Amino acid sequence: MEIIHTMPLSLFDTEGNFNMMKECFESLGNSSENTVVLYNQGYMENEVLRNKLINYGIFSIILEKVKI
Repeated sequence: MEIIHTMPLSLFDTEGNFNMMKECFESLGNSSENTVVLYNQGYMENEVLRNKLINYGIFSIILEKVKI
C-alpha cells in the first residue's frame, strides 16, 4: 500500500516558515512514501512550489492557489 500525504500549505515570507518547510520536505523527500497533495494557501505560485518540491525528490499534486 502506498501512502500519500495531504496537507494545507500556508507559506508566508518569513524565515521560520521556510525553515519548517525545508525540514518537512527534506524528511519527506528521503522517504519511500514521497507523494504529497498540497492545498496551496500561501503566497508562492504553484509552479515555483512544484519546482522546489522536485528539488527535494517529492512528487506533488497541488490543488489550488488562493489569492491573499
